[in-house]
Amino acid sequence: MKQFLTFILVIIGINIASAQQTEVNTYAITNNTDSTVVATVKPTLDSLLIGVNIVNYVELNNSTGSVTVNHPSQIDSLLVSQTISNAEKKINGYRIRLFFDNKQTARTESEQIEEEFKLRFPTIPIYRTYTNPFFKIVIGDYRTKSEATKALKTIVQVYPKAIIVKENISFPEI
Repeated sequence: MKQFLTFILVIIGINIASAQQTEVNTYAITNNTDSTVVATVKPTLDSLLIGVNIVNYVELNNSTGSVTVNHPSQIDSLLVSQTISNAEKKINGYRIRLFFDNKQTARTESEQIEEEFKLRFPTIPIYRTYTNPFFKIVIGDYRTKSEATKALKTIVQVYPKAIIVKENISFPEI
């Protein structure tokens, strides 16, 4: 039994040591009774690092370590140009409709609502449009309905007729 446990412990040690290798290794283990055991070990994955973010691992386990990303200088300019082009693109998403009407006073009402909303909620984007014969006001750029619902809970206290509508939206900031 002692020999078997020794053999298992040696094999485990060999597996850990050979995790970085890509070839199959053969090891001979000799014990005190002159019997030899031959073990063939295939490389294995170091399961200690599965699901571990290597950057966080370095930060947590090495207080003096740092991670440096070396990249060409063109990458920075490409990121800026991509960000600018994304600002012009539209994606499917949700907005909150505050106003939708075609009365004769709809234009002035929509202007008043727009100004009032900008004062109350200056960080939320507002869009006032006219599609013959309707004036409408929608707010926000929400990727998911749950984001829009969360915002609607605060908006509906001031604008009780507000509803969520599906529209093409601008890329919201992440």
